Amino acid sequence: MIHGRNHGVALVSVLLIVAVVSALAYHLMTHHALTLAASRQLFEQAQLREYALGGEIFARQMLYEDWEQESSRSIDTFLEKWSKPFNPPQIEDGEVEVRVTDLAGRFNLNSVVGGGGLENHARLKRLYRALNIDSSLADRWLDWIDDDSEVTGLGLEDGDYLLYDVPYRTANQPAAHLSEVALAAGLSREEFARFRSHVTVLPPLRLGVNVNTATSSVLESLGPNFGPSEAQSLVQSEREYEDIESFTADYAALGDSAGVLAVRSDYFEISVRVERFESRVVLTTVVYRDPSSGQLSVLSRDFGQKFSMPLAEADGVSKV
Repeated sequence: MIHGRNHGVALVSVLLIVAVVSALAYHLMTHHALTLAASRQLFEQAQLREYALGGEIFARQMLYEDWEQESSRSIDTFLEKWSKPFNPPQIEDGEVEVRVTDLAGRFNLNSVVGGGGLENHARLKRLYRALNIDSSLADRWLDWIDDDSEVTGLGLEDGDYLLYDVPYRTANQPAAHLSEVALAAGLSREEFARFRSHVTVLPPLRLGVNVNTATSSVLESLGPNFGPSEAQSLVQSEREYEDIESFTADYAALGDSAGVLAVRSDYFEISVRVERFESRVVLTTVVYRDPSSGQLSVLSRDFGQKFSMPLAEADGVSKV
């Protein structure tokens, strides 16, 4: 009787050991599978990042080849190769999409400080109005990047931002990234999405809008007497102005703004989207092209932005 009882206890012990070992083995196998999946995902993301960097190099080469052509070196237009669709090297079981944006076709938000800042502040207000956004928000932007603590018009300074639930201070220096607009300007998400296709933040504290690639809203903002119908007519034309004199001869309403106009571009944004299987990587790179040598320098790389198509009006963006 005791022998049978011992036999039963031994059997139960064996079953418990088997259950524990099975659970441990299941746990180890599950952990191993998750580790393999995570490693595979990291490897796939790293590989897609390299493909994205390859797409960036391809676009930079296109921009350099554009500069090499002496006949078109002094101007940049939508008639040039860099702005037209072309097929970048594709990858197996995946897709690569690249586009180049001429940032000189946008309004440099840093230009509202420094020389000409007062006039450019007025132009920024006109840009807000052209986009059906409260133009007083231009005062907030000026207070965000100027180096003083004096409130401009309906702007805000440290004393206002420090009262927020999550307090912070103004930058008091030129912006380094367009995301600062969301902190300073008080735009809604929809307004910011509409606004960002027409603006940029560049190192020079000046405005130099390429009339050959600017959006209609940016062109409309440049002069008080240049209306939306004229701006729309201009962007719908085949723009290939070789000098500002020729442009202002055709559009006299912008003659007083000749000092902020250009026909060539030095700053470009390269956007690359790479998709393979279930993974995606988006790279946004801002480059500076030296007008004297054609050498391209990378100013910033960002893997955190969305690859969204531009507004129909934002003619300054082309897919390549």
